[in-house]
Amino acid sequence: MLRGGEWDGRRIVSREWVEASTSPIIPDVAPDNDRPDTGYGYQWWVPVHEDGETRVFAGNGYGGQFLHVVPEYHLISVFNGWTLHERPELFSWTALQDRILPTVVPADEAPP
Repeated sequence: MLRGGEWDGRRIVSREWVEASTSPIIPDVAPDNDRPDTGYGYQWWVPVHEDGETRVFAGNGYGGQFLHVVPEYHLISVFNGWTLHERPELFSWTALQDRILPTVVPADEAPP
């Protein structure tokens, strides 16, 4: 999904399906409030999108398991936790935004 449906130089999933499934089909899951909320594609959450273009897509699992995909950075972050019955010290989304992304450079700026 990160590489648009390709793996090791081979097409595994069509680029059209990757783009369709990770696009914010529902741009705001709670449109009645006064803030922009996360979008939703086909089984993918789309927490960051601008003008219909996906910047980050994610799979949210049970009990604090999260997978964030950030194509701009060629980055996948995986969090495996169990926060079902208590509030976590640090949410995975906050860790991605505040701690991980500031330490990496966009893929088009990275050295070869």
